[in-house]
Amino acid sequence: MRYLTLILFLSLAACQMKPTQVMEESVNAFAENTVLVDTRSAFEYASFHIQGSINLSSGDFLILKNPLTQRRILDPDLKQTIERLAHRGITPNKRILLLSNQAGNEENKKWQWLLKNLEIEDVRLMSMNDFRKAYPNRQFALPSREAAWDIKTSEELQNEFIFKKAPECFVKWSESKCQKTF
Repeated sequence: MRYLTLILFLSLAACQMKPTQVMEESVNAFAENTVLVDTRSAFEYASFHIQGSINLSSGDFLILKNPLTQRRILDPDLKQTIERLAHRGITPNKRILLLSNQAGNEENKKWQWLLKNLEIEDVRLMSMNDFRKAYPNRQFALPSREAAWDIKTSEELQNEFIFKKAPECFVKWSESKCQKTF
């Protein structure tokens, strides 16, 4: 009986499974210098978005110039615009990946134009489908808040940018007038 118990105990011990080894994958597949910006509507963003992306809408950066005509303009306070972008992790030393249903949609192009004019050089456009194919994990870390930066262009050029180009390139998009700027 003692041998039978010993054999039974040893056979059960031999059948025991080894513990599962868990491999942890990095949450942020990109380097820390990349910010995912979802430029779709707030509703689309709320219904589905890539974890770690931020949502930007050009309408949130416009102010009402004339209530009677409902005319909107880019906020003339560029420092405030820069602070708002930096608060969301966007700075000139980062790669900005603009995501939307189609890579070359109007909202992506507006943001590309604005960011390039705010001296952010590494701005790329990508569709959500292409992004999901390229990065099937789809879990990324939220960007951290950054310090605001100073624009190196003169105040005259900044005013020209705000009052002459922005109505055609950020408030509304004009392919013929704005595509040439970058």
